[in-house]
Amino acid sequence: MSTDEPKSMNNTVSQWMAVYTRPRWEKKVARLFEQRGITFYCPLIRVERQWSDRRKVILEPVIRSYVFVRITEAERIRVLQTDGVLRLLQYLGKPAVIRDAEMDVLMRFFKEGSSAQNPSESLDRSIRKLDRVMITEGVLSGEQGVFWAWKGNRAIIRLSRLNWELDVLFDRTAIARL
Repeated sequence: MSTDEPKSMNNTVSQWMAVYTRPRWEKKVARLFEQRGITFYCPLIRVERQWSDRRKVILEPVIRSYVFVRITEAERIRVLQTDGVLRLLQYLGKPAVIRDAEMDVLMRFFKEGSSAQNPSESLDRSIRKLDRVMITEGVLSGEQGVFWAWKGNRAIIRLSRLNWELDVLFDRTAIARL
């Protein structure tokens, strides 16, 4: 989130903001934004789900109840009037503006994922749950987070970005203890 709010938001300057949606309405809201010509970003991941009679691969939102929009001040009302939209994410009582650099990192990460490959056979078990770690490889190189757990040869790192907790898998060679 940007803490350096613009002094006056120009009607022609578009900025990234996060829209809070009704539960399980992220894809519907994104579709409505597309129909209205509003620039949006709603990262999705493929997830395999098991029903009693079949398995199916579906697309689910990565960040539940949020869709990102790039809008001007004039478009804000159109966004808020969209079915399923509850409000804009607020910071200090004003709509939170997300810096372009933060959105670029987020979009690159969900597009490319971690570029770390070929995990080592031996895991560094000296890293324990809740240890602060830094990502040393890939799109999120330089980001800091909290080690959560080992999953095979990969580490689950909890990243706090934009006030959301994201659990991300990284090869153990792509993290370093702080």
